[in-house]
Amino acid sequence: MNRWRRLSGSPGAVTDEQGRSRDRGQRVAFAFLASLGARVITVITNFAMVPLLVNHLGEERYGVWLTLNSLIAYLAFADFGLGNGLLNAVSEARARDDKELARQYISSAFFMLIGLAAAAGLFFLVFVFPWVPWSAVFSTHSELATSEAAPATLVFIVLFLVQVPFTIVQRVNLAYQEGHWNGIFQAAGSLLGLASVFLSVTLGAALPWIVLSLIGAPLLSMAVNWVNLFRCNRRDVSPSPRFVNKVAVKRLIRLGGLFFGLQIAVAVGFSSDYIVAAQVLGPEAVTQLGVPSQMFNLVLSILSMFFLPFWPAYAEALVRGDHVWIRLWVIRSFKIALAFAGPVLVGMVLLGENLLRWWVGEAVQASLALLLGLATWTLLATIGNAISMLLNAANVIRFQLVVSIAMAVTAITLKILLALPFGIEGIVWGTVLAYGLVSLGPALWYLRSVLPRRLEQIACKVVVHEPF
Repeated sequence: MNRWRRLSGSPGAVTDEQGRSRDRGQRVAFAFLASLGARVITVITNFAMVPLLVNHLGEERYGVWLTLNSLIAYLAFADFGLGNGLLNAVSEARARDDKELARQYISSAFFMLIGLAAAAGLFFLVFVFPWVPWSAVFSTHSELATSEAAPATLVFIVLFLVQVPFTIVQRVNLAYQEGHWNGIFQAAGSLLGLASVFLSVTLGAALPWIVLSLIGAPLLSMAVNWVNLFRCNRRDVSPSPRFVNKVAVKRLIRLGGLFFGLQIAVAVGFSSDYIVAAQVLGPEAVTQLGVPSQMFNLVLSILSMFFLPFWPAYAEALVRGDHVWIRLWVIRSFKIALAFAGPVLVGMVLLGENLLRWWVGEAVQASLALLLGLATWTLLATIGNAISMLLNAANVIRFQLVVSIAMAVTAITLKILLALPFGIEGIVWGTVLAYGLVSLGPALWYLRSVLPRRLEQIACKVVVHEPF
């Protein structure tokens, strides 16, 4: 930690930066609370929607909607990593008070995403939609469900693609450390979605109109978020074709490509549990693993919301050379997260069987080894999440990509090997071993030994206004 101390500067520097540091911490806290509130509202509204939709649509048409809704998870990949690259680039420009540079990045990303969405939409409309037997895709049998499957899919895909360019508003809000706006408008979108679904059900609307209500409400909320950002709060960085810049495009493509590869590698490593369970142990093992995993994923999602606002905060502090604040909050964020996660995870291990029995009855049972594995995985992922926010902010993406690819290959191999003798417990512990040894271990080494030198290099580039 010697280099960390050397980079931290003198006590006087802390005093000079005290006001900015306090503001940075407050913005992180505000963004987390807004995101947490939005998540609570989303959970409640989704819970209220289920009986409305099931009773109105029936089992078959509701199954069509669930299948379509599962595609929303791929929205994170639809921008090919450009959103994350934009977050870093705008955070850096903001820290330098360079509004023109920020506008170039924002404009370049926005119009690139418009082009990507338009190309994807044209490909879908010409080469996919007319030729796919959608009733076979969704395995529908009734005349009503069969007739509504194709138009519902069309509405979903069109709204999905329209949403892609506008997702940059969330990244720009984060870059300006105003992530609370995202939480506010996400909560509004959830409430609007519930109201629109209730109205559609009351009017006896068909499935395509239900899809329009469910996807259109968050899209409308995102559009209002866009107006609030680029027409009220940040007019001076609003996207314009005049500010699309070749240098900005190249940097966003480079950063976006690295982030996209990182997202794919992480998804393969972490999301392969159910595939391995189904192929090695049978489909019933997916349920036995999936239901307990959802309990622990709730803890991890809350912690992820806590860490996310640190990403742009670290990026801004790096440009300003405020290494005192970075070191302080890396350690403090660890302590806060562990203070929350530790007791909760211990309680979930001790009471896991009772919680599952209360939640789903006797259909799902979890062994102590499974609960311990899920708790250990959640704890390790929490530590890794905290480190990745700093590495992302410092543009240390290539290292994370290499480590994540190695982790994904190792994780899949260990899951298969351990699933055969140990069942679903082996799958979870395979993830734990792969992540702990291949991903988290090197990340901790990098944080301690390499990152301080990286920060010195960033400080030198900041002086000559080079992108890092």
